Amino acid sequence: MRSTLPLPAMAIIMALALVGVSACGGGSEEAADSGGGEQAERMEAGEQAEGEEGGEHGEGGEGEEGGEYIARADTWDATRRGVRLTLAFDEESGAFVGAAENTTEGTICAVRVEVHLAGGPELGPTERRDLGPAESTAVELSAGGEDFESWTAHPESSACGDG
Repeated sequence: MRSTLPLPAMAIIMALALVGVSACGGGSEEAADSGGGEQAERMEAGEQAEGEEGGEHGEGGEGEEGGEYIARADTWDATRRGVRLTLAFDEESGAFVGAAENTTEGTICAVRVEVHLAGGPELGPTERRDLGPAESTAVELSAGGEDFESWTAHPESSACGDG
């Protein structure tokens, strides 16, 4: 999908997004996962393609809702813009459970998490929460009884002070 904004307007939006993320301390982290493998590379490539994250949907840039899908029983473990997200689907509770952790030395504001089911709905986002350095928060998103074979997830954040 192509942007309908003129190139100068897009450049201004990108610059403002970069300034906002840098102010929260989450602008310089690269993607990584505990496995050190493909998922980190995919997340890093996705970050470069979609631009810096802003507030609500539509401000995160193209590709915000996309991503690599993993099997129902797999565990998501990747760092994006300084937030390490670990999630797994718990069959017993019918929910995605895990944690979002700030891996930076600054505060990351209004952190929330979304899960996207292949061929199904978006779950979330979770409630917004500011995360200080090395702080984490529990994540639980019910699948609402939806049937799915694969899924993807990502954390979002907003510039500090944007609420």
